[in-house]
Amino acid sequence: MKKKIVGILTCMLLIISVFSMTAIADPGANLENKIFGGFPLIFGIRNVGGAIVNTGDDIAHNVSFNFTVTGGSNGSIDYNYADYWGDLSSNESLGIVTDAIQGFGLVTLTLAASSSNAGNVTETKKGFQIGYFTWVPMSWFGLLFLFINLINNQK
Repeated sequence: MKKKIVGILTCMLLIISVFSMTAIADPGANLENKIFGGFPLIFGIRNVGGAIVNTGDDIAHNVSFNFTVTGGSNGSIDYNYADYWGDLSSNESLGIVTDAIQGFGLVTLTLAASSSNAGNVTETKKGFQIGYFTWVPMSWFGLLFLFINLINNQK
């Protein structure tokens, strides 16, 4: 009985070591994006926005994005901002800030970015609109961690 258990454990260790080999990351372009909401503690930032970062090693070509905010009471909020950026170098970021959005109620924020050599990325967050202030819970932490990761990659 002990021999069977030892044999099974040995096989499991061999299988785990075979399938857990590290893979070499593709050094190409890689887009990441984050949405952030208003932050009332620093100068009363009310507008929402996002950041698109090329965390890859190559230039991201033909970068374009679409940022939407929809919802509110009776669907009264319908904001859309789309633009073409062109090239985004390695470890470079693109910041997006909306115009003043006014309304009240639950909103859905979506940031979609695309590149000809880095593919498409989309992030969606839920938030709450109160007048001109858009609150997106915990959104600033994601943006902070994205830029910390970007700084660490440059070292």
